[in-house]
Amino acid sequence: METSKEKLGADHPNTLASMGNLASTLLKQGRWDAAEKLQVQVMEKMKEKLGADHPDTLTSMNNLAFTWKGQNRDAEALGLISSCLKLLTRKLGADHPSTLACTWTYNSWKIEAVFGGHHLGYTPEAELIYRQTLLLSEVLSKEHPDTLRSMNTLAFLLDTQGNSNEAELIYRQTLLLREKVLGKEHPDTLGSMNNLAFLLNSQGKYNEAEQIYRQTLLLSEKVLGKEHPDTLGTMNNLASLLDSQGKYDEAELIYRQTLLLKEKVLGKEHPDTLRSMNTFAFLLNSQGKYNEAELIYRQTLLLREKVLGKEHPDTLGTMNNLVRLLDSQGKYDEAELIHRQTLLLCEKVFGKEHPDTLGTMNNLASLLDSQGKYDEAELIYRQTLLLREKVLGKLHPNTLSSLFILASFLKQQGNISEAKTLFQAELNRCEILYGPDHTETLSSRRNFASILESHK
Repeated sequence: METSKEKLGADHPNTLASMGNLASTLLKQGRWDAAEKLQVQVMEKMKEKLGADHPDTLTSMNNLAFTWKGQNRDAEALGLISSCLKLLTRKLGADHPSTLACTWTYNSWKIEAVFGGHHLGYTPEAELIYRQTLLLSEVLSKEHPDTLRSMNTLAFLLDTQGNSNEAELIYRQTLLLREKVLGKEHPDTLGSMNNLAFLLNSQGKYNEAEQIYRQTLLLSEKVLGKEHPDTLGTMNNLASLLDSQGKYDEAELIYRQTLLLKEKVLGKEHPDTLRSMNTFAFLLNSQGKYNEAELIYRQTLLLREKVLGKEHPDTLGTMNNLVRLLDSQGKYDEAELIHRQTLLLCEKVFGKEHPDTLGTMNNLASLLDSQGKYDEAELIYRQTLLLREKVLGKLHPNTLSSLFILASFLKQQGNISEAKTLFQAELNRCEILYGPDHTETLSSRRNFASILESHK
């Protein structure tokens, strides 16, 4: 790059291209801030020398938008990609491949902005937009990278809806196509492997999920390096899977390694580092190592409030986790205080009907239940069930969970008649959603049979 500057000048297109290439190298190394500074310089110089709608300028805008997205600067990223899309549409037309690719990105990020990013709750509107985006992307061809990204995003949305069967099918199709088109070692292919393994884990298909995670980790270390953020993400996912299988020693070892590496590579205040702290504390809590878990949760909460703000979704998530830990330790007063604060913030940030708000309501009701505050607990349990039915639908897994929890609570309170009705409703819905032989259906059937047997 310095050679280009000396020979051609700082504003020459070849110099700018070299700066762009250096920025790409820095991104691969996880050096986001350094890359972003270069990309801003490239974009501004290209606007000045080539014009705002020159293809190279538009490419630089697109690259910077993706970097901002990676830095969690979502609003800035969405604004820039929106400007880029308008210029592309005017310059190349709505049906040009570059415009279609940018449309896909804009639609995806807009959905995240409207429905809450990684706290995305399923809505029919979201699914409709993603299916439309997928159809739009297929204009490019079914094997085009942007089409494959649309498939991947739709599968993610279907998974959040509880439609895991269709999500799994699309994830597998996407993985096969990415292996064919991009190769087994391409970062997007590794991303598909991660996504499929994550889904399989959530379905209880632990053996296949573990196998895929270990393959992905080996490939990530080879292709990206042991300290690359994506490699660290895979390590974190593998540790989570091992945790869910009860392989606590290996899970804890990998969590500690991941956290140390993230602190080294990204810094102690980076959002990904804070996520690892939060996840590690969750593992320690599940192992009964309450003191260390509480210490890490409190550190994570303080850092998230500092870095992200008190109203950021990740900050609220840590508050929720700390509350559950305090509850399990019998520290009910502090737990209830933080829980009520969290609920108020969730209602303000997400809205009263957002899935995360409903999850917080459910947790508060559980805490009140454990304290013997049964009247308020029952009221919140009922409100949560009604809102989940309205927002998520009667067949969503979280709705079925609320149905089971309320039925169990009523049984405990001696309201056997209504409890029977709710257990029966849960069984009927499980049979529709999962089928008659699924583990969730079998568990529901046992619960219903038990209350019938004990209260003939």
